[in-house]
Amino acid sequence: MQAKVAAVFAKAVYARVTPDVSAVSFSAYAKVLLSKVVRVAGVVPMVTDLLTKVEKYETKAARCEESARQATDEPERAFYQELANYYGAVATDFRQVIEKRKAA
Repeated sequence: MQAKVAAVFAKAVYARVTPDVSAVSFSAYAKVLLSKVVRVAGVVPMVTDLLTKVEKYETKAARCEESARQATDEPERAFYQELANYYGAVATDFRQVIEKRKAA
Protein backbone atom coordinates (compact mmCIF):
# COMPACT_ATOMS: atom_id res chain seq x y z
CA MET A 1 0.00 0.00 0.00
CA GLN A 2 2.80 2.42 0.90
CA ALA A 3 4.47 1.80 -2.44
CA LYS A 4 1.27 2.74 -4.29
CA VAL A 5 0.86 5.89 -2.19
CA ALA A 6 4.50 6.79 -2.80
CA ALA A 7 4.14 6.29 -6.56
CA VAL A 8 1.03 8.44 -6.78
CA PHE A 9 2.62 11.12 -4.63
CA ALA A 10 5.81 11.06 -6.72
CA LYS A 11 3.84 11.56 -9.94
CA ALA A 12 1.90 14.45 -8.44
CA VAL A 13 4.97 16.16 -7.04
CA TYR A 14 6.96 15.55 -10.22
CA ALA A 15 4.21 17.06 -12.36
CA ARG A 16 4.15 20.23 -10.23
CA VAL A 17 7.82 20.87 -9.49
CA THR A 18 9.83 19.33 -12.31
CA PRO A 19 12.57 21.75 -13.32
CA ASP A 20 14.26 21.70 -16.70
CA VAL A 21 16.75 18.89 -16.22
CA SER A 22 19.07 17.14 -18.60
CA ALA A 23 19.26 13.36 -18.79
CA VAL A 24 22.46 13.45 -16.74
CA SER A 25 21.04 15.38 -13.80
CA PHE A 26 17.65 13.66 -13.90
CA SER A 27 18.99 10.67 -11.98
CA ALA A 28 20.18 12.86 -9.11
CA TYR A 29 16.89 14.75 -9.11
CA ALA A 30 14.95 11.48 -9.03
CA LYS A 31 16.94 10.22 -6.04
CA VAL A 32 16.17 13.37 -4.07
CA LEU A 33 12.51 13.18 -5.03
CA LEU A 34 12.27 9.52 -4.06
CA SER A 35 13.95 10.13 -0.71
CA LYS A 36 11.26 12.72 0.05
CA VAL A 37 8.52 10.37 -1.09
CA VAL A 38 9.83 7.60 1.15
CA ARG A 39 9.76 9.94 4.15
CA VAL A 40 6.22 11.05 3.37
CA ALA A 41 5.15 7.43 3.09
CA GLY A 42 6.32 6.90 6.68
CA VAL A 43 9.58 5.05 6.11
CA VAL A 44 12.63 7.06 7.15
CA PRO A 45 15.84 5.75 5.64
CA MET A 46 17.98 4.17 8.35
CA VAL A 47 21.21 5.94 7.43
CA THR A 48 19.53 9.36 7.40
CA ASP A 49 18.09 8.68 10.83
CA LEU A 50 21.48 7.60 12.15
CA LEU A 51 23.21 10.64 10.66
CA THR A 52 20.68 12.85 12.44
CA LYS A 53 21.60 11.17 15.69
CA VAL A 54 25.32 11.61 15.00
CA GLU A 55 24.78 15.33 14.47
CA LYS A 56 22.67 15.55 17.62
CA TYR A 57 25.31 13.92 19.83
CA GLU A 58 28.20 15.81 18.25
CA THR A 59 26.35 19.06 18.95
CA LYS A 60 25.74 18.01 22.54
CA ALA A 61 29.42 17.11 22.94
CA ALA A 62 30.50 20.50 21.58
CA ARG A 63 28.14 22.33 23.94
CA CYS A 64 29.43 20.35 26.91
CA GLU A 65 33.04 21.07 25.93
CA GLU A 66 32.20 24.77 25.78
CA SER A 67 30.52 24.56 29.20
CA ALA A 68 33.62 22.80 30.55
CA ARG A 69 35.84 25.62 29.27
CA GLN A 70 33.57 28.21 30.89
CA ALA A 71 33.19 26.37 34.21
CA THR A 72 34.44 28.27 37.23
CA ASP A 73 35.28 25.35 39.49
CA GLU A 74 36.96 21.98 38.96
CA PRO A 75 34.01 19.66 39.79
CA GLU A 76 31.78 21.46 37.30
CA ARG A 77 34.54 21.41 34.67
CA ALA A 78 35.10 17.67 35.22
CA PHE A 79 31.36 16.99 34.99
CA TYR A 80 30.95 18.76 31.65
CA GLN A 81 34.13 17.24 30.24
CA GLU A 82 32.98 13.73 31.16
CA LEU A 83 29.58 14.43 29.62
CA ALA A 84 31.26 15.71 26.45
CA ASN A 85 33.36 12.52 26.29
CA TYR A 86 30.22 10.41 26.67
CA TYR A 87 28.32 12.24 23.92
CA GLY A 88 31.37 12.06 21.65
CA ALA A 89 31.59 8.29 22.21
CA VAL A 90 27.89 7.87 21.39
CA ALA A 91 28.36 9.82 18.14
CA THR A 92 31.36 7.63 17.28
CA ASP A 93 29.30 4.51 17.92
CA PHE A 94 26.58 5.73 15.55
CA ARG A 95 29.21 6.48 12.89
CA GLN A 96 30.53 2.92 13.22
CA VAL A 97 27.00 1.52 12.80
CA ILE A 98 26.56 3.64 9.67
CA GLU A 99 29.81 2.33 8.20
CA LYS A 100 28.78 -1.26 8.92
CA ARG A 101 25.39 -0.69 7.25
CA LYS A 102 27.06 0.83 4.20
CA ALA A 103 29.50 -2.07 3.95
CA ALA A 104 26.73 -4.68 4.21
